[in-house]
Amino acid sequence: AKKQRAQERSKRKAPLGQGRSARSERKKRAKAQQELQAQLGELHTAQKRKLQQAGASTDKSTGYAKALQADASQVNEDLLPPLKRCFWPETVPEGEPDDALKMKRKSLGIKVRGSPIPPPVETLSDSLLPPAFGLFFKGARGGKLVKPTPIQMQVWPAALSGVDVLGIAPTGSGKTLAYLLPAAIHIAGQAGQRKDNQSPSCLVLLPTRELASQVGDHFKGKGSLRQVLGLRGDAIYGGVGKEVQVDSILTSGCPEVLSATPGRLLDLMGLGALSLGNVSFLVLDEADKMLQLGFEDQLDAIAKGIRRDRQCLLFSATFPLRLRQAGDRWLTCKDKVVVRVGSVDIGGAEEEDGTAPGDTATPKADKAESRTSDLASTLTVSKSIEQIVHVCADHKKFRKLIRFMDKIRQEEKEQGVRQRALVIVFCNTIKTLKAVASFLGKHKHPCAPLHSGIPQVKREKALREFKAGSLQLLVATDVAARGLHVKHLRYVINYDFPPNLEQYCHRIGRTGRDGESGTAFSFFTRNLSPLSRDLITLLERSGQKVDQHLRALAEGKAAPTAGSDDEESMEATAEHSAAQVVEEPAADDGSEDHNDYDPFASVGGGLRIAPRKRREVSSSEEDEDPPQEAQEEKPDSEPPAGSSSRPKQPKHKDSKKVKRLRGKRGGAKHRTS
Repeated sequence: AKKQRAQERSKRKAPLGQGRSARSERKKRAKAQQELQAQLGELHTAQKRKLQQAGASTDKSTGYAKALQADASQVNEDLLPPLKRCFWPETVPEGEPDDALKMKRKSLGIKVRGSPIPPPVETLSDSLLPPAFGLFFKGARGGKLVKPTPIQMQVWPAALSGVDVLGIAPTGSGKTLAYLLPAAIHIAGQAGQRKDNQSPSCLVLLPTRELASQVGDHFKGKGSLRQVLGLRGDAIYGGVGKEVQVDSILTSGCPEVLSATPGRLLDLMGLGALSLGNVSFLVLDEADKMLQLGFEDQLDAIAKGIRRDRQCLLFSATFPLRLRQAGDRWLTCKDKVVVRVGSVDIGGAEEEDGTAPGDTATPKADKAESRTSDLASTLTVSKSIEQIVHVCADHKKFRKLIRFMDKIRQEEKEQGVRQRALVIVFCNTIKTLKAVASFLGKHKHPCAPLHSGIPQVKREKALREFKAGSLQLLVATDVAARGLHVKHLRYVINYDFPPNLEQYCHRIGRTGRDGESGTAFSFFTRNLSPLSRDLITLLERSGQKVDQHLRALAEGKAAPTAGSDDEESMEATAEHSAAQVVEEPAADDGSEDHNDYDPFASVGGGLRIAPRKRREVSSSEEDEDPPQEAQEEKPDSEPPAGSSSRPKQPKHKDSKKVKRLRGKRGGAKHRTS
């Protein structure tokens, strides 16, 4: 009887989602998930052990070494379905563009050479753009856009027409959306051809972790590409455990758009967790930086795993000769085009429309020692950035940096600004960065460091706080110099001037983005005189003022040394001309004398801030150490010839002079007779 009652009770179970059965179902699912994770862990361990026995030495290089050593192409193109490339509704006319199209591109600041492409689109509601573009522009993120940027105007039609594109545009000009939106149309057009679940359809390669994460953020949140267009995207990069990334790919499959750094991508390819057989849309963002960092071999190894008839887009803010040569290898399509926006040519010949895209003739450059090796390039600088280059001695940069920061904060206090301006200070080395960060902290300017020696978690935390505005000052190396997008960043300070002008353009490009104004303040020391001529050319062609001492360095004259009469007269003149905070005129008629040049002028609100005089000591500096010249001065040394000094006072012997024993504090006293 008891057994019968037990069987009856077991039959009368509550429906799913109610009572004990719901809890048991959750327990079963949790247990199954744990078993799956355990199986995946065993699979990864077995793969690592197998590859280590094959000759890989460490866990970090297990998959990387295997993928990098692959010689032959890993794609059997005979089995691949044909690729659809053209999604532009109109037929592109052959031959040279007409005069009206040339004038239109010239008015927009666009230069095009290579294969014929459609004309630029000037509005977001252009009828020739695909409907998916309109869906994104109506979303929460796309709705903030008013009109396309010049690089987007021309790259969208070019990419949708199926040609390979090499885009040269200033930093902050919207290059990310210039390739992500055409990639979405390209992926949708290859429907049914994606057979490998462990391979993306679009691969975006970037040089740093921050940039890869930034591209992945376009697929997260409200109004993202995933929510609007149903496009999955993710980022893989070093600094975090690759087991988590492998588990995500094996369980959920690889997303359609994958942004990655070359090292981690090769590592996952070597482990067998990721393949590139389905990639038909390849993007290399910041391509010149990847070449500069020595990623050329890695990029060639990655290209072997991708089909040759792919569509490829290269983007950069500079166009060195090495990138032109590498572009011929990576842009495999016969129809290719170079789109250039907002360029400033330094030492290179001007290229007209219609020249062959494969021509990579070396530009005419001065081969004197005063010219750098990076002059065969096209530098791009946004016109919304005010560039201030101040020539000074190296040991004075600390105090000048504090004075500049004090003036910024004082101006904000007087204007009643609620949110302080964001500032990035760039240094060349980690050692200098630590010294600058410590010095700023002691002078009531809290900051956070950002360099390659910091763990990835702390780097991401510092960037999140900086973008959110809870942290207003960031001291960084060139890790943050490229592609990093921070809204409302007003000031960029080059405490250490970069070694070449290409890196200078990337650094100052962190400000003045999305049409906002910004200021780039740079310290320039005498040991950098070989860069002075090209820097002056860049400043003049960008419509910027040039420091008279920078011109002196370019002309081979000695720059004023610390404490000289020339430097004192310049600072005194600047003090007299800007004795109080005054409003600048709206336009510059060119009548201003260069002697009145104020290196501490701020563009925020069109105000000019007066620096204090050189020999005036503020209350905050009274307790600081004396300058280096004063420390090295000996009381018994005679003044140099020709210098004015006080007459020597006669020495009076004090018979009651107190003499202390050396090395003993408060020791016995002896009187000398």
